[in-house]
Amino acid sequence: MSLKFNDWRSERELDEERLSLTYHAGSAHHPELDILMRSRMKMLGNLFRHLDGQASSDKRYFGSSTIPSSEADIPPNLKQWLDAYVRTWMFHSEAPFEDLRVLEQAAGFKPDQSELYMVCRNEEGKHVCYHIEEQGRGLKCCGRPWNISLEDAFPPGLLSGSPRAIWFVAANLHRSHKLLGERGYRYSLLEAGRIAKQVQSCAPQATDTAPIATFYDDRVNEWLGLDGIYEVALAAVVLYDKP
Repeated sequence: MSLKFNDWRSERELDEERLSLTYHAGSAHHPELDILMRSRMKMLGNLFRHLDGQASSDKRYFGSSTIPSSEADIPPNLKQWLDAYVRTWMFHSEAPFEDLRVLEQAAGFKPDQSELYMVCRNEEGKHVCYHIEEQGRGLKCCGRPWNISLEDAFPPGLLSGSPRAIWFVAANLHRSHKLLGERGYRYSLLEAGRIAKQVQSCAPQATDTAPIATFYDDRVNEWLGLDGIYEVALAAVVLYDKP
């Protein structure tokens, strides 16, 4: 008579490793998200140990590497805008909400931050979506350039001109809710408005800007690569050329 022993630990680790290799567009709301993220971070930790570096739990991963904003294929006025945004973060950044500062001191970690994206036209005439890294010092391309019309993100007749670029503020509402409870939703909205105001204040004088909250959610989320369920776009800042 043969006996079969079930090694629970090795079976669990095998399942986690198999799950960590699973990537799909809906991974942000996978029913086994906690196991998925833990197993992915375990694999990343091993990778960084081999590379003699430090692993960090980044919220989003892109196939492209970070490039300095000064080297990005974007119009000069957007580079000026990014430079001003960097200086604002370094020298004139607004104080966080008091309760979140207390939470950070008590818990020892920073609350979830909103994500910032920019969609603009490159030198080839196609539109590119960038994820803003390091408070504007770096950019990561979210995908291949594609042909779109920026006006398609908004209802007809809403814009006062032809947009040259759009900044979008996004957040993971599910993660904020897990961290702060029902107040997490309120915090995400307030934080998105605060960042949109900060972005608009850095615009070059040769341009006109306008914050807009009315846009087609599904279309914008598709442009930014968000699932539209947990990760959503909350605010937009449109760049116009002055007439």
